[in-house]
Amino acid sequence: MQKPEFDALLYSPETGFTVKFSTNQPGLQLYSGNWLLHPLEPRVGLCLDFQDVPNAPNMAGFPSTVLNAGATYHREITLSFERNHC
Repeated sequence: MQKPEFDALLYSPETGFTVKFSTNQPGLQLYSGNWLLHPLEPRVGLCLDFQDVPNAPNMAGFPSTVLNAGATYHREITLSFERNHC
């Protein structure tokens, strides 16, 4: 199976901006800001956190997320910005 062109995409119909994310990480956590408090407002932004498989250390059969002493950890995230002119 061929890897998709991107792993995540954000698009704003108001501005026409698109952000495409590519990563070597298998997991993604989305924080939506639903419970932000003053001076911010709920749902005015979001955070995408690309990471290893969430909860993998506690799930039998999931890939290991242990990083042994002397081992190297490499995380790669590429962002591509586009603007669709209306």
